[in-house]
Amino acid sequence: MNKAVSGTIEEGFELRKNIDWPGRPALYLGLGLCRGAKMYFDLKEEGCREYDEQKPERVNPAMVLTGNAKDANLYSIYLVDERACLGALLGEPRYLSMAPDALRIDLDDALTSIQVKNYARAQCDKNAQLKSCAVLCVVCCFAGACRLEAAPPFEIRADGTRITQFKKSLTIFAGFSNVESIDTNSIEFKNAVARALQDAAKKHEKNSEAIYATDTMTPRLSCSPISDQDLTLILKKAGCYDNFLPYINPVKAEPFNFPFENSLSPDTTALLVIDLQRDFTDAGGYMAAMGYDVTPLAKPLSTVAKVLSACRAKKIRIIHTRQGYRPDLADCPSHTRQRFISLCGIDIGTTTGPLGKVLIRDQPGWQLNDSVRPFATESIVDKTACDAFLFTDLELILRTWGITNLIFCGNTLDVCVHSTLRHASDLGFQNLLLQDCCGAVSPSLHNAMIESVQVESGIFGTVANADDFITALDRVC
Repeated sequence: MNKAVSGTIEEGFELRKNIDWPGRPALYLGLGLCRGAKMYFDLKEEGCREYDEQKPERVNPAMVLTGNAKDANLYSIYLVDERACLGALLGEPRYLSMAPDALRIDLDDALTSIQVKNYARAQCDKNAQLKSCAVLCVVCCFAGACRLEAAPPFEIRADGTRITQFKKSLTIFAGFSNVESIDTNSIEFKNAVARALQDAAKKHEKNSEAIYATDTMTPRLSCSPISDQDLTLILKKAGCYDNFLPYINPVKAEPFNFPFENSLSPDTTALLVIDLQRDFTDAGGYMAAMGYDVTPLAKPLSTVAKVLSACRAKKIRIIHTRQGYRPDLADCPSHTRQRFISLCGIDIGTTTGPLGKVLIRDQPGWQLNDSVRPFATESIVDKTACDAFLFTDLELILRTWGITNLIFCGNTLDVCVHSTLRHASDLGFQNLLLQDCCGAVSPSLHNAMIESVQVESGIFGTVANADDFITALDRVC
């Protein structure tokens, strides 16, 4: 997050979602009293792009910069990713009447939230005496382009300051005196607003007057990009870091929430599905031929399928891996083959079962389980080693995509999943292991591998359940 933004988009407002970015939702910081700004109601009329005859109560606030400090509006202030910020500012099509500018926040006023005050002062050179700062907004710069009705103030102070705020002013405009207790979602309220708007439209003529003023002297917040690390420091200095932890480190995990640095974003996150092949999950495959019960190896399949669905919906990159040797065994070390023959009675490349030759490419057992079958757009990495990075292009793919966060699931937890995860840690990736999406032949082995990831404060990564990961995806992506 590296821009502070305010505007007519506030909590509960229909276009609030426009300032979210995938993986980086806008974070509500608090309220700020903005001086030199006067609020009007933008009356929607037939022919307007936002006109809806089914919603006659629909109205937007339109801010006008008057430069008069006695004009003040109570604004919702957000921390917004610069990409979403740019999109919101440039997405306003009425170029001749709306423009990006800045609003001045009074940091000394009692109506300005303490978190806004602390954040602004922490960012602006740690100046505890800072009295004002400016935030980006979209303002109305030419009244003649639309019908504007002055919003009534909900508070008029002894010094003449007239304070507006969208919902409170709209409540007064609709004829209600109980500003704090009225249900703004009620039919009664909506009908009253519709009637007030209709009455205002009847007597209102378009104003051809150009009304515009600006403030160039107030320090601007976020006039240069802020890194995630700097944002963390600023939030901590502002005393509001804990409020944003569910968004900064969204996945509930142990020993630390994930990711530890930066954000959970489709741009930087990939899901690795390790070796969920029939040789490992089906009764007629390699693991069964070794004498193991494959039930615990098949158990994660349904949970992995849920994670796959969630990641696909959020455009998270997905990579599947497959373990297997060439049919001519040119990539199978001789000692590996002899060990299987001597200790297990299995000759790789020769022993044939219900799923064909074990651990050989293009055999039925080498195929991925149908329940987690990759989509055509998802990458598959074929490997011969337990470590999916060894002798493959996995790292190149991840670096090309700009991936920094890896989510791990698959079989077996104690061998291929663990080997790949540890190598990923050495390569500098942030790792999240979904423990209920990984199989091992025994509970004790499964638990030991989980513990080995979490030792030394998560030396190899952190561990979560699939539901906590999916919940975080839904919240931030």
